[in-house]
Amino acid sequence: MVKLTNILDHIFPEFKPFFKNRFSQTALFLLEKYHTPDKMARMKTTSYDPIRCVSRGKFSMHRFLVLKDLAANTVGDSNDIFETQLLSVLNLYRLVDTEVQRLESEIILLITELNPRMLTIPGIGPISAAIIYSEYGDVNQFPSPSQMLSFAGLEPGYF
Repeated sequence: MVKLTNILDHIFPEFKPFFKNRFSQTALFLLEKYHTPDKMARMKTTSYDPIRCVSRGKFSMHRFLVLKDLAANTVGDSNDIFETQLLSVLNLYRLVDTEVQRLESEIILLITELNPRMLTIPGIGPISAAIIYSEYGDVNQFPSPSQMLSFAGLEPGYF
């Protein structure tokens, strides 16, 4: 998401410090819906409700007004090229995010079918179990915990 950061540096540098997480649902919603500081500066108060809903009530009217003011007084320079780039990067981000979610669902389904014993360990969820399983395979192949640690490079005296 370096590209998104670079584009924001040009068109609306005040946006990044305003949002602690510039990839939050609220920030992405604003960028997808309004694209440019000029459009954000012209938001009506009726625009606040959808933003508040996306943020689950965390985006206050005060922050809405501050964002509008920042957008109106930005030192950034926006043009059609940057706006097109921004929309393209946001589309790619959503596409990658959707693919990651699909793959995580597939991984969870596969690891659940394997049902490794490590899923019974508190704090080890399906994704963590899949990572461990992909590295070690069936942990029963190791005759002792020391050999498993040695395989991981944590106990070099064995294996």
